[in-house]
Amino acid sequence: MKVNRAFLCVVLGALILSLAAIPSTAADPLVVWCETIRMGTIEPIAAEWSKKTGVPVKVEPAGILETANKVQMAGPMGKGPDVFCSLSGTLGQLVITGTVAPIKTEFVDLSNFMDVGIDAATFGGKLYGVPYDISGVAMIYNKAIWPEPPATFDEVIAKSRELRKQDMFGILWSLETFYHSHAIMAGYGSYIFAETESWWDSDDIGLANEGAVKGVKLLKKLRTEGIIPVGTDYQVAPAKFSEGKAAAIIDGSWALPGIKQAGIDYGIAPIPKLDNGVYPA
Repeated sequence: MKVNRAFLCVVLGALILSLAAIPSTAADPLVVWCETIRMGTIEPIAAEWSKKTGVPVKVEPAGILETANKVQMAGPMGKGPDVFCSLSGTLGQLVITGTVAPIKTEFVDLSNFMDVGIDAATFGGKLYGVPYDISGVAMIYNKAIWPEPPATFDEVIAKSRELRKQDMFGILWSLETFYHSHAIMAGYGSYIFAETESWWDSDDIGLANEGAVKGVKLLKKLRTEGIIPVGTDYQVAPAKFSEGKAAAIIDGSWALPGIKQAGIDYGIAPIPKLDNGVYPA
C-alpha cells in the first residue's frame, strides 16, 4: 500500500475513496479495488495514468457491498487497496474509524460532477472521494400486464388485489429495506435529518412525524393484505418479475440484466403518486 499516491482517485472518478496514509515504498504498485463490472472502464484509465506517471497500478475486483468492511480490516495491517470504490452510505463509518483520507480538491474539477454526488462524497466539510455512479430506484413494469404504467398507488393496490387471486403480484420490493421503502414515507413528508443551508440538522429527525406514520401504515397495509408477502427480498422480487409473475417491482438498474435475459418486455416509470398527489421520493 502507498496511499500517498492516492491522487489516482481523481483520474478514475468514483465514490472512489483513498485510504488514510500508511508508509510504503515507491516500487509497490498502487492497488485499486473496484466492482467487476467497472474493471473494463477503470483498467485502461489506470494503465494510461501509470504510463504517464511511471507508477505501476494493480486493479483488483471487489464486491461493492463488502468493500468497506474488508478495507477496515485490511488497512491497519498495511494490506488492501490504496483507492477503492464504495457505497456513499459507508463514508461516515470509514471517516470515523480513520480508514480513509480526504483528497486534495485542487486535483479535481468539481464542475464535472453533480452537486448531489459531491455532497455524498463529503463528510464534515471535507471531500473524501469523487462519484462515479449515481443510482436510484424506480418502478419497473411488465408491459404485457400494464401496457401503460399506473399513475397512482391506488391503481397499484387495486391491480395487486386482482392479481393475487391469480397467484400473481401487482408490485413487489423488499419492504423491510429502508433504501426502497423510505420513498413512500418521504412522499408523505418524512425525512431522516432536516436539511439546512450548509449541512444537516441531526437534532431534527423526521422518522416519526405525521408523514412517516402515514407512510408506514401504507407499508403495513401492503404486508397485511399479502400484496407484498413476508419473505419478499431483493432477490425474490426481481425473480418473480423475470418469471412474469409480478406486474411491477421497485428496483434499480442493477436488476435490468436479469430482466432482459428473461425476455420481459418492460418499461420504467416513476413510483406512482400517493393519495396526496405526491410522488414517492
